[in-house]
Amino acid sequence: MRRVTILPEAKKDLSRIAAYGVDHYGKARASEYIDDLVMFCREHIAEFPDLGREYGRGVRFQLFDNRYWVFYSYAKASIEVRRIIETRGDLETILGRKSSS
Repeated sequence: MRRVTILPEAKKDLSRIAAYGVDHYGKARASEYIDDLVMFCREHIAEFPDLGREYGRGVRFQLFDNRYWVFYSYAKASIEVRRIIETRGDLETILGRKSSS
């Protein structure tokens, strides 16, 4: 199985998701959700990286829990999780592909 690295920007995303979860659902449930999300990256994406949709420049994404897009790039032996973005936002603005007006 491929080695999975969660890059700093994705770690920030995880921290924001965890903080929201603690505020709305409590520490135990938030921790479990983050564990599930990380497991999704380390197991599902690592095993099936081609299932993700192409986003461009070697980056793909898969949907977790119908709430988050997990963006990653991969090679034969590794996965780099780049961002974890909530599905409700304007993806292009969040990722800096267009300016917000």
